[in-house]
Amino acid sequence: MSEKKQPDKILDFEYTQKDKRPDGPTEKVLWEGAPCFQVLIDHPQLDKGRNLRYFYSLVVFMLPLIAGVLVYWTTGSILGTVFILIMTVSFIIAFIPPYFLFNRYLKYNKTKYYVTNTAIHFYLDDGYRTIREQLSWEQIRTIRHSAQPEGLTVIHFLTKEEIAFRSYNFIDKETRQFPSFELLEDGEKTAKLLQNILRRNR
Repeated sequence: MSEKKQPDKILDFEYTQKDKRPDGPTEKVLWEGAPCFQVLIDHPQLDKGRNLRYFYSLVVFMLPLIAGVLVYWTTGSILGTVFILIMTVSFIIAFIPPYFLFNRYLKYNKTKYYVTNTAIHFYLDDGYRTIREQLSWEQIRTIRHSAQPEGLTVIHFLTKEEIAFRSYNFIDKETRQFPSFELLEDGEKTAKLLQNILRRNR
C-alpha cells in the first residue's frame, strides 16, 4: 500500500480554530480525518472513470483525423491539413488534461471531516470551493462501514430522513445515497468510535 498520511487522532480540545470552526457555538472535537487520496494517485487502476475518459479522448482524436484525411483525399484542399491540426489540438485538450487534472484535484483536495459532541461536519472540496455541511446526531439512524481497496474504509451515515447533500464516491465516480466518510485509513476503529458516540446521544 502507498505511504500513509499521519493517522487520524482522537482529540479532546475546544474546537475554536477560526478557519475551521463550524457554524454555531464552540464544540468539542472528538475526531477529525480526511480521505486518503494518495491511494488513488498511486494506483490509477482504481480509477474506474479512467477508461471512459480514454474512450472519449480517442473519439475526439479520431474524428478530426478521419475528417481531415477524407477532405484532403477528395478535394486536395488545405482543409485536410487544418483538420489534422484541429485533431492534434483536440487530442492535447481532451486526452491529456483529464488524467492529470483529476490527479491534481485529488492531490490538492481539501475534503475533511470533523466529529464533535453535537454534530458531524463535512468540509467537501468540489474542486472550486469547500462546501460545509453537517449532520446532527439526532438525524442519524445508524452507522455502517464497508471495505475499500488497499485497506481503506468508507463509513456510511444512514439518516432518518432524506438529507439535502450527498457524498462523492471517488472510486466509482458517483454520488452516494447517504452522507459518508470516504477512503479512511483505520476506518473500522473510527466506525466503532462513531457508533459509540451515536449510542450515547440517543
